Amino acid sequence: MKIPLENGFHTYGRVLEVEMDFYDIYTENDLPIEEITEAPVLFITTVYDSVITKVFWTKVSKAIPPEEYLIETPPKYTQDRLNLSRYRIHDNARAVLATKEECQGLEVWAVW
Repeated sequence: MKIPLENGFHTYGRVLEVEMDFYDIYTENDLPIEEITEAPVLFITTVYDSVITKVFWTKVSKAIPPEEYLIETPPKYTQDRLNLSRYRIHDNARAVLATKEECQGLEVWAVW
């Protein structure tokens, strides 16, 4: 997916099983798919379906299978908004209670 940014720049992302990876690319030029997929992955997060299925982002390629290291996405954590001392680590389809210290170094699980 080609994702517009400000000032005429854009980046790229790829739809995975449930989430989407975003490449460390910031360019004004259209890039070939080989160059896109060779770039480092900046982060992985969940994205609302409507952002992908509506006209916000442009599809640039047919589905490309993810590299082995992207098949199982990294664990993320959430913090309970009603009880800020309660955390959960989400590891693919599993969620377990965790301490704040166990969540350090993990990305926050959010939807873009």
